[in-house]
Amino acid sequence: MPGFRTAASKDDNPVFVTLDDVLNPPRNGNGISQVVDMDTLPEKKDESSYFTAAVKAIDNSIGIMRMVEGRIALFEDLRDSIEALRGVVLAQANQAAAWLRSIDVEVEEARHDVAVAQQLYAEELARVATVNARRSAVLETHVSVIAWRRVREADYRDSAPVLEMASGLAPDPVIACRREHPDVPEELDDYVELLRDAPVKWFPPIATEVARIDRLEAARAAIEAMRYRAMLPIFARTFVPTTRIMFGVQQAFIAQQRVVQDRRTLITQIDYSRITALSLAQTHVQIQQTASLGDLIDGRHRQPTLTRMATSEMEAIGQVAACLHAAFAEVAPVIRLGWAEILSEFDRPAPLSSLAGLPGWPEVPLADRRTLQGFVDWLFARIDRSLQEAVNAINELVRIALLMSAHAPVDAIIPARLVAPAPAVLGTRFQLALDITRIRKGMIAVIRDRNDRIVSRAVIDDIVDGHAMAVMTQNLGGLVSLTNDLRFHLVTG
Repeated sequence: MPGFRTAASKDDNPVFVTLDDVLNPPRNGNGISQVVDMDTLPEKKDESSYFTAAVKAIDNSIGIMRMVEGRIALFEDLRDSIEALRGVVLAQANQAAAWLRSIDVEVEEARHDVAVAQQLYAEELARVATVNARRSAVLETHVSVIAWRRVREADYRDSAPVLEMASGLAPDPVIACRREHPDVPEELDDYVELLRDAPVKWFPPIATEVARIDRLEAARAAIEAMRYRAMLPIFARTFVPTTRIMFGVQQAFIAQQRVVQDRRTLITQIDYSRITALSLAQTHVQIQQTASLGDLIDGRHRQPTLTRMATSEMEAIGQVAACLHAAFAEVAPVIRLGWAEILSEFDRPAPLSSLAGLPGWPEVPLADRRTLQGFVDWLFARIDRSLQEAVNAINELVRIALLMSAHAPVDAIIPARLVAPAPAVLGTRFQLALDITRIRKGMIAVIRDRNDRIVSRAVIDDIVDGHAMAVMTQNLGGLVSLTNDLRFHLVTG
């Protein structure tokens, strides 16, 4: 860089002197600065020499500032280039993070698919073992002699005719299903709850009992309560269908909610000023045509028997629907999944009063076919089949039970964390940290090792704030103790 020429400099190119030389330049005996000492040049000690020296000094200063400015601009360009590079690196890092998150989701889904496949495989093995054990028990208990006879004139290559017969001693499936079903999907229970707003005329056994209301004031009070209930908002389940099966369930809910809303709109449009002019018999007809099971369950008609009958009807429909779902779950997985794939494509109610039209129906064991059709026949027997809306509602109920029996959602897996190590002994109680809003007593906790193999199982025995107590029921992998390197999760549905 250009600078100032010192008095001792022999070079024509001016250079920078040290900061100390500039601020504290050496001085001679007369106190004159040695940096630019015009007194040492008496022959040039005139106005032009001073002016020339000053101009050179100014030029040097301008040159210095220009080169410093250029150096600063160079560093600014370098800074901008580095910031642009940093932005590119951050953008690529964000893309990589999003990609890794998608990979994590895919890995979790793959793990879930493997777990579901293992459960289906174990379910099929258990079913085969049960059938073989039942056959062996029949042979050992009831068969004392096995005789083989072949007709001599028949071709030995001809297959003998076989006809599968139903046992006349088999119990009625509806009567046999009166038991608890703790794993009923919430979607099935919510749809049954929608049927609470179904018109009374759909259910002939209940519609004929409306005549039990023997007081005109009670009948009018029931109509007034019906109008008030029609103005309340209906139950609307929020769906985010992630699979084709759940999309079919969503369509069934939307259709039934539309029917309920149309009925409530019709009730609000009734001219209630004319109700006071109706007789008791005419009021019975009005209740039969417009009231719902929920209106009768409310009990404003002052007939406890009618309330009890309507409540029992709803409980029975929910119980049989749960039994139907459990019976569908007993069908071989390959057949059940095929039915779900077909029925999930319908955007309107499919005729399911006869299950014989389902593909692969003859491959279902006769006892299971009888049970399934028995539940379906009972549900359709509760309604007036001349009313298409009632038939559609039961068709959708059967379809939801079938679809949910083949549905294995990813969000049904509830992760848990072991709070403290415990010995792996049957009956041992240990504590799990998990979301208690999604669990219930009696749920199964599955324990997996680092290779994702099921090594143990436990049952939820008690629930406290933020934790659950589980009791170990199986030790499949020969565990010695339960440690934090094991994976714990619960499965709903």
